[in-house]
Amino acid sequence: MRPGHSKGSRPVDKAFPRVLIIIGATTVTGPVKGVLQLMEYLCTRQGEYHLANCVVRNADAGEIRNESGRRGIPVVELLHGRRGYVDLLRQARALAAHLDVGVVQTHGYKQSLVGLYLKYSAGLRWVCFMHGTTAEDWRNRLLYHRLENLMQRFADRTVLVTSAQRRQVLGGDSKCRVRVVHNAVEADQPAAMSSDPSRVRSVLAVPEGAPLVVLVGRLSPEKGVDVFLQAFRRVVGVSPGARAAVVGHGPERTRLELLSRSLGLGGAVRFVGYTTTPGDYLMAADVVVLPSRSEGIPNVVLEALALRKPVIATRVGGVPEIIEHGVSGLLVGAENASALADAMTGLFSDRTMAERLGCNGAARVRGHFSPEARADAIISLYREVLSTGRVLGTSTYPAGTDHAG
Repeated sequence: MRPGHSKGSRPVDKAFPRVLIIIGATTVTGPVKGVLQLMEYLCTRQGEYHLANCVVRNADAGEIRNESGRRGIPVVELLHGRRGYVDLLRQARALAAHLDVGVVQTHGYKQSLVGLYLKYSAGLRWVCFMHGTTAEDWRNRLLYHRLENLMQRFADRTVLVTSAQRRQVLGGDSKCRVRVVHNAVEADQPAAMSSDPSRVRSVLAVPEGAPLVVLVGRLSPEKGVDVFLQAFRRVVGVSPGARAAVVGHGPERTRLELLSRSLGLGGAVRFVGYTTTPGDYLMAADVVVLPSRSEGIPNVVLEALALRKPVIATRVGGVPEIIEHGVSGLLVGAENASALADAMTGLFSDRTMAERLGCNGAARVRGHFSPEARADAIISLYREVLSTGRVLGTSTYPAGTDHAG
């Protein structure tokens, strides 16, 4: 059976790709936002593009349904038991046949298993996206990500979000098969906001004229929120009025709240939890901080820069591919609470530098991380895999993407 063909299907037309994109999520995480953003732009291009979500039975995926519905994107749910992979594979194959697609695109280890299965059972081309890893437990670290790393070697194309991932991916030295396509952000509306974002500072009880630091992200170990809290204790010793908002939820929240209290931070740090309008907090911030131990291309950095906010981030993963230190933001070493504290207090005292970093960061995002360029780069991948498998051209993809024959 030729790739992209199933019994009775239409001929492959690389100029008109038919693609099934598969995610597995119950909340709108950074990677999910990227997929939904991509779908919006793909639907304005030639081709047919469909979205499916792998969901464990009885799990609440309403947030995904609501957000995709708000964007006008239909989503099909593939329901399965916690270990019901046979049923999941059966549903996925039936859906692919019904939609008569030629390409399956996957995001996540479970979805990679589906992509591998559809490649060899239905003759589809498989594009495997690999995002940053989490470190919530040993299974995620040692099993799921290693399993996905093994499976992606069989993909027609593996897409990474940062060049730094290459050394962590099996076969990552193959610039023909493994590509880098950075995340993107809507420069004019980078993050969801309420009708009145100005209320945030009063809700957080930020003293008049005091600086507000905002951290947005999942509360899991790799995000380094514990390091931020240690740094912020130093900050309030220098700037007693300084306040911080930690926006997001995750398995580490209780531990981090206990740590904050043990450090004597009291009302200086507010754990906001999950919000559908993170843009309100970014807009209210004087400084946005990303203290991660590991990252891909963090959406929150792109969003903050697009809003002209000065960003301090750790020099990990793909962050240096976004921020040039001292030009479009500040970079510090991971696990370095002292350097992080110094960077924050430095920006508090030098508003001219803070404004310059914000302006330069916004220009960087507009020039190099557009959703249109990202969508066009990915469509080019679809056309490649629907052809003979030969790489078409050797140009560099937009947004600093990596494409070499």
